[in-house]
Amino acid sequence: MVTARKLSGLLASLHAAPLEEENWQVFFDGLCEELLAVHGLFIAAGLKQGTAQILAQGGRQFNAEMQRQYNEYYWRIDPYWSAFKRRPRVGAIVGEELVTRQEAERTEFFNDLAVPTGVHHAMVLPAVVTPQGAEAISIWRSAEQKPFEKSAVDLLNLLLPHVQAALKMRRALAQTNVRSGRAEAALNASNAACFILNGGGRVVHCNQAAETVLRLQDGLMVKEQKLTVVNDPGAQAELQALVAAAYSAGGAPGWRNPAVCWRSTARPGNAPSMRQSCRCACP
Repeated sequence: MVTARKLSGLLASLHAAPLEEENWQVFFDGLCEELLAVHGLFIAAGLKQGTAQILAQGGRQFNAEMQRQYNEYYWRIDPYWSAFKRRPRVGAIVGEELVTRQEAERTEFFNDLAVPTGVHHAMVLPAVVTPQGAEAISIWRSAEQKPFEKSAVDLLNLLLPHVQAALKMRRALAQTNVRSGRAEAALNASNAACFILNGGGRVVHCNQAAETVLRLQDGLMVKEQKLTVVNDPGAQAELQALVAAAYSAGGAPGWRNPAVCWRSTARPGNAPSMRQSCRCACP
């Protein structure tokens, strides 16, 4: 039975994996050690499209070439994946519940990929199953070992809510990155000087028009990583208040509730003042 200390280590690496991908291998190395297994995999699949891809792996039989081969070809003829698609469900499943040993040993997948990789007995933990897709971890023992027993199934089911939480975080981070990229592209398409600031007023991103304003010090500059109004303490206080209000109104990370700061600057030689717009979105 897994000790509290080892379980704590497994959970630490699992919850760190969405932030640092190398922790997937740390997690699988530890899990394989506890389950007397040789290989662990993280697989994401599209149920409608029928696709499946290995995204991470670990254990003594770590094999980058196997991962490449599976992602390019063998997912199409994976008998375990084909059987799972017919009856998708959440929770630990011993491989023979999906495909009998006799059936598996007659397949190209088993003989040309599994056997050369040194794996034989399978167990899978589908953690997320939706109409769009599934995410699972898969654990393998070698031919010299026994099939997985009930205690191994119990351990995977114990880990299930933690795996689900880690995968939820991974999806949220991926969506945040996509939104960030789209927001930056939209800002770069604008002719107005646009800045993304954090709650402390530090510049996180600025578009090309904003870079021109900063380069010319045309009313605004960045000082100690903060957006600063040039030679106008009153306007600086107004800017800080707008940033604080926008950040408070957002309530959560995101680019909602942007503050719009309108700034007038005087031109040299008593030229007429020019009204400039500076959009400050606070993540």
